[in-house]
Amino acid sequence: MARDTKSTKGAKKDRFQTAKQVIQVYQFASKDRKDLPVWLVLSVLLPVLLMIAFNIATHSGWIWWVFSMVLALTLGVMIATIVLTRIADSVGYARMEGQPGASSAVLRSINKSGYNFDEAPVWFDRKTKDGVWQGTGRSGVFLIGEGNKQRLTREMNRLEAAIHRVTPGSQIPVYRIFVGNGEGQTPLRKLRSTVIKKKIVMSKTELDQLNGRITSLQTQQQQMPRSVDPKRLKISRRMMR
Repeated sequence: MARDTKSTKGAKKDRFQTAKQVIQVYQFASKDRKDLPVWLVLSVLLPVLLMIAFNIATHSGWIWWVFSMVLALTLGVMIATIVLTRIADSVGYARMEGQPGASSAVLRSINKSGYNFDEAPVWFDRKTKDGVWQGTGRSGVFLIGEGNKQRLTREMNRLEAAIHRVTPGSQIPVYRIFVGNGEGQTPLRKLRSTVIKKKIVMSKTELDQLNGRITSLQTQQQQMPRSVDPKRLKISRRMMR
């Protein structure tokens, strides 16, 4: 009985937390999307109306009417939840658009999908607010840039050269993604899908080895004296093994 009571309390607590999160998401999205209530009502009513039309056309009995209405309402709530999530995501991306470091917020959510992106950029210009974030996944290495494409390309060339030095002879791809709304750039709202759509080329073991090498590289760069030119630094292959 004690266990049943605890499980019941836990289930009620989870439902309360879920309802609280849904309310928070709604409050967040409704500030920018005044048409949100209309979309949610339509999402719930659409399966209900379709089921009513089906029942009338097939002359269904009252038992099927009750069952079908419960099913339609359940489906409508699910659709409304999906619509709410999508609209909230679009509002969030719109608010972050153009802000320095917006890519970092998107990349943090990708980490849950088996990717490894550092929250801090590997290169950042305090004057221009240009930055490059580096991450890895089973698809390869990713360099995500915000800011002037010419300056970012110069820094990405340097970063990619360093990556190739610690992965000699490998065919690990290095992807460059420039975040923005200009030509040759990826909009912030499409950043996540652009990353996860890349083809998988490594196993989990190979990814772990890659992460270890890149971590060693970043540690060496942090400990490197300012007088040392990283472009002329030679890394021992034996040590990286």
